[in-house]
Amino acid sequence: MSKRYMTIHRLTEFLVLAVLSLAWDANVQAEEKRCNELGANCVCSEPFNTNSYTVNNGAWYNPADSTSKECRSSGVNPGGPLEQIGGGTFSAGMNTPSSGEAINALPVGHTNTYVLAANEGRGFGFIGGKMPSGTPTARMAVRFYKYWSTNYAWVGGACLNSNKLAEFGYNGAGTMGPIFTETAGTWAFYGVTNNGGIWNQYSECCSKGPGGVPGPSLSSIRGKWLRIEIILHNAAPTGAATKWEVYLKNVTDNTPEIKIIDTSIATTMPEGGSANWSSSNATSLHPGNLINEISLDGFRNGTCSGYAAVSHYLAAAWSTDAGQRIGAATEMEGGGGTGNITPPPPPANLRVSMLMGQ
Repeated sequence: MSKRYMTIHRLTEFLVLAVLSLAWDANVQAEEKRCNELGANCVCSEPFNTNSYTVNNGAWYNPADSTSKECRSSGVNPGGPLEQIGGGTFSAGMNTPSSGEAINALPVGHTNTYVLAANEGRGFGFIGGKMPSGTPTARMAVRFYKYWSTNYAWVGGACLNSNKLAEFGYNGAGTMGPIFTETAGTWAFYGVTNNGGIWNQYSECCSKGPGGVPGPSLSSIRGKWLRIEIILHNAAPTGAATKWEVYLKNVTDNTPEIKIIDTSIATTMPEGGSANWSSSNATSLHPGNLINEISLDGFRNGTCSGYAAVSHYLAAAWSTDAGQRIGAATEMEGGGGTGNITPPPPPANLRVSMLMGQ
């Protein structure tokens, strides 16, 4: 074989591999990188890094960027990860900024171009979806990023339901509680009830925590992006006690990650009585039904100012409860860092081989 032929042959192989590599990278980036790293433990991923949304069944909206592990609204096919209360066109309630304050507040090193934002004064309904049948129940987690505009109005006066954060649900039956919220500078939840067998216990909790450390004041998070991760231990009605934790990190200012809720810790509330998170709540709580939804709750009504934006929702699940975390989206935070948690493992089973001409 002539040297000239070998050179051309090798150059051709190199160009083919380069094209295939670029195509592979483009496919991977359609999903969040962390979802690919988690493999089968990634249930669904919605980066919301697009300005194109399909409206399905009048109220569910599907972004164009996620294609293989999409989050789907429960009970609706086709659905989407975003349910807009009241339905209508996408632009009636939402927009996809690629500039402005929400983009300017993203961490240095971010690579996403768009985020999903509610229009001024509006909420965005619910983001998430029902986890498919067969999803492991020992440990579930969701992670998302949320931004509050510099003029965002919290609950007060004519502005209602403006502090909600997330909630649990099952089988498309709506919320089962708890509903996570920010209230008067504290981060807590409410809605754990045994009415109708939703839970095996009742609690008026909570005006803080329980467990964890105090979160940032509401005024201090205006104009900031926060990474929020919710960990659910045992989503099933039987077995080990059902518990949850909530982690928070201000990624705009790169502050340390903190744990603001840990229901394994019995906590006395200022109100006392049934508002306390009791030792029974902490050690023997169970849902009446399998929890298979952990949704971001963006509902808001009344007369409010400001808006919220979201990015990079990811749901994961494991068959063991061994400290696993989702951690940071590198597309948001850059550099592959995971804040103040154990870094995730590198991608596995990614191998490129080059066969040279002989």
